[in-house]
Order: sequence, then C-alpha cells, then structure tokens
Amino acid sequence: MADTTQFEDDLSRGEVARYLRDIAAEFDDESSPMRVTVGNKEVTLQPSPTIDCETEVTERSRMIGKDSQTITLTLSWAPDED
Repeated sequence: MADTTQFEDDLSRGEVARYLRDIAAEFDDESSPMRVTVGNKEVTLQPSPTIDCETEVTERSRMIGKDSQTITLTLSWAPDED
C-alpha cells in the first residue's frame, strides 16, 4: 500500500531556503527518524544510510506567455529499520 502526503503553496525564496534547511537538518541527525512537515501534517521517515538523489531542471521558452523554469529534486531509499 502506498500513502502519499502532498501540499502545494507559494513561498518566498527565503521561505523555500528555510524549508530545505529544515529537511537537510533532519538528514544530518542520523540518530533518530526524520520528521518532515507537509502542509499541516508531520510525516516521520526512516532514511537509510545511502540515499538515491536525482535532480532534474526543465527550462521552457514559450511563444505566448511567460517562460518557466522547474527544478525537481527526488530523494529515495528503502526505509532503515534498525
């Protein structure tokens, strides 16, 4: 069974930086499970010592309307079950 928790919001660059730093701090603390805030919910994860990291950048030039840029960061692992 797959559970998905998703939240989308418009954040300032500073808010995005703080959110990513909070997630990075959770990865740094290898002594306990990591907790990630997704909207108004907190999700507990069990990262393994090795994380598969994929970064994708898409740049689109549009004939009509504004150009757009997207960065997608995907981190995946099999849960570490100490």
